[in-house]
Amino acid sequence: MSTKLEKNTSVNSALTSTDQQARVGILRQIATSRIFPLIIALVVLMVFFSIRSQYFFTVVNALNIGRQIAVVLIVALGITIVLIAGEIDLSMAGVMAVCSITAGAILQNDGPDGSPLNAIITLVACLGIGLAFGVVNGLLTVRFRVPSFIVTLGTLSVGTGLALSYNNGEPRAIQSVAFLNIFALGQVAGIPMLLVYPVIVFVICQLLLKRTLFGVQLYSVGGNAEASALAGVPVGRVRVVALIICSVFASLAGVILSARVQSGLPNIATGIELDAIAAAVLGGTRLAGGYGTIVGTVLGAVVIGVVSNGLTLMGIPSPAQSVVKGVVIIAAVVLDRVRNKD
Repeated sequence: MSTKLEKNTSVNSALTSTDQQARVGILRQIATSRIFPLIIALVVLMVFFSIRSQYFFTVVNALNIGRQIAVVLIVALGITIVLIAGEIDLSMAGVMAVCSITAGAILQNDGPDGSPLNAIITLVACLGIGLAFGVVNGLLTVRFRVPSFIVTLGTLSVGTGLALSYNNGEPRAIQSVAFLNIFALGQVAGIPMLLVYPVIVFVICQLLLKRTLFGVQLYSVGGNAEASALAGVPVGRVRVVALIICSVFASLAGVILSARVQSGLPNIATGIELDAIAAAVLGGTRLAGGYGTIVGTVLGAVVIGVVSNGLTLMGIPSPAQSVVKGVVIIAAVVLDRVRNKD
């Protein structure tokens, strides 16, 4: 009996030691990761704003921050995939604008009792628009070797121009309760639908990067395209798919944002590409490609959301908030340069 007891004690001690080593290993990995400074910055910001405003650390305000960053986060996750591939996409606001006016056009005759079928048709149509933009961006970048910066800047202008041309740029009110509930105002198990979609996109991106061959190829292409091509990786196809994914996510974001503001607006997402890129780079994604994490992008978006929300609660005017946001974007780019030198 004593021998068995000693053996069991020894086994339990070994298991405990192994668990402790695993925990220490995880903590060490977090402490040495590229997102650790961002975690520290987020904690400091939360403490600062909670001291300056009694309303900051409340459930209601946490949900407000979630709603504020939901759309930006979806776009930022798409741009993360593109940046990892060594490309860039600036056309997201144009895609979202076209999708917004498309939603307004499809649902213009739907009153408050609009059918869920029309809401799904709207989503499919907008996803198709995102797919088309992504294909154009990808083919022009890969087939004609035009830098993605120039291509997507052009398609941004095209999308914005098309949106402003329709109905003389006048917004269209969206009254369909079914559409509004499905994409923004409804709830699932007490969770606002506006927060459900970013979670779904997060899971898709995480699985895509961590559990698929495409994810491996994406990092490889962004890290060294020439070596990847020699290794048999379809570099062009990977870049095209990355740009398509980004545009499709932008189209989904356009649908969700239209439901949130209850209108089809031609200027619905002006400047969103800056927030999205800042969130991705703050989260550790390299502008030069080859590295990036979905979790890091989420943290980057949360930091931007916390700063914006905290300044609002402190009564800081919108122009001053724009200045702070600009400083954050510049800091993100500088931080990316510093990381790449390490």
